[in-house]
Amino acid sequence: MEYPALLHSRYEDQDGQRSDLYLLELHDKKRISDFAKHVQTWSMKIPIEPSILYFGTPVVLISTLNEDASLNVAPMSSAWWLGWNCMLGLGAKGHTAQNLLREKECVLNLPSVDQVVAVNRLARTTGSDPVPPHKVAMGYRHEKDKLGIASLTTEPSQSVRPARIVECPVQLEAVLETVRPFGTRPDKDPTALAFEVRVVAAHIDPSLLVEGIKDRVDPNKWRPLIMSFCRFYGLGAEIFESTLAEIPESSYRPVAHMTR
Repeated sequence: MEYPALLHSRYEDQDGQRSDLYLLELHDKKRISDFAKHVQTWSMKIPIEPSILYFGTPVVLISTLNEDASLNVAPMSSAWWLGWNCMLGLGAKGHTAQNLLREKECVLNLPSVDQVVAVNRLARTTGSDPVPPHKVAMGYRHEKDKLGIASLTTEPSQSVRPARIVECPVQLEAVLETVRPFGTRPDKDPTALAFEVRVVAAHIDPSLLVEGIKDRVDPNKWRPLIMSFCRFYGLGAEIFESTLAEIPESSYRPVAHMTR
């Protein structure tokens, strides 16, 4: 290949041989070009329509009372918190939703990764009898003794009637504040309900607390069980120092003391 005279004079030595400088610059240009192609690939997004949008939330075992005052325990993961209030998304016809509507109180038991086997034993079980047709189609079965099949035990709550799950390191007693339909679509009526519950008592395993501070959970010790796209995951170590964490945690406390 012929090169322009300028390139010859710049990159060739006295014997007419191309210098290492030319080869190095040519190599760098190729690396830059390859990198630019990768950047284009990284930034490119494509439109998709996944069946579910479960990008990852903590698993909760909800304790509610049945009509006969027996305990129902159900796993779910459509939950998020703001202050001491929590939003729960539940199927409107589900047993837990009906219990919560009637009794207006529950316990949010948060399992750690150590309880994943117990949680999985509750999968595809329901307190509803008969089992609703849509759940039959997904392989659900009626189970009255959910505690027994999951090898879980209970202890009395402080402010609500449903019992707490001993094996869960975080137990949040809560009362129902508001409820509204959820899942509005132009083609059909909502089939779910959004429950706002207010936590009135929190019970935490002492091993999860910041050393020497009674009312603060150490996030480096707490390893919640996470469900993402219907699969179980845990949390890894902290990956970056958060600027938001510089704000004293006490600044977020809504009131001095939580009461029912």
